[in-house]
Amino acid sequence: MLKALDLARSQYASLIQIATNSLFYSGSGDRPPEQLTREVVDSELRPRLQQGGGLTRYITFIADDGRLGSASVYENKADAQKGLQIAREWAGATKAMQGYQRSQTLTTSMQNRIERAPLDHERNACGGYSLPVHAVLSPD
Repeated sequence: MLKALDLARSQYASLIQIATNSLFYSGSGDRPPEQLTREVVDSELRPRLQQGGGLTRYITFIADDGRLGSASVYENKADAQKGLQIAREWAGATKAMQGYQRSQTLTTSMQNRIERAPLDHERNACGGYSLPVHAVLSPD
């Protein structure tokens, strides 16, 4: 009976991975940060990051302390590392970033195992199952 329950649960389990990069640049260049993000970063860097694979979200912003920043979310740690390398190479090669220095890099990654086990007593009013979700967070 226990093996059957484990098998049923494994059919409703999935592993979700997510990784993020947050980069901050300080300094100043020949363009104000707002213009730099709007005209250069969004049009040049974002497409490169998308081509690198795994990118699900990307934003640029000006932090409260005036630093230029970006945050990106990836499907997994390997894609996030590749995106970080693309961003570093782009920032080092483009003339638009002259005068700006990367001042901080924050990276995170995590995995969530989501288990859903439909049991007979969990049938809802429509006859379907109400699936409880249990998330287990674990570091890499």
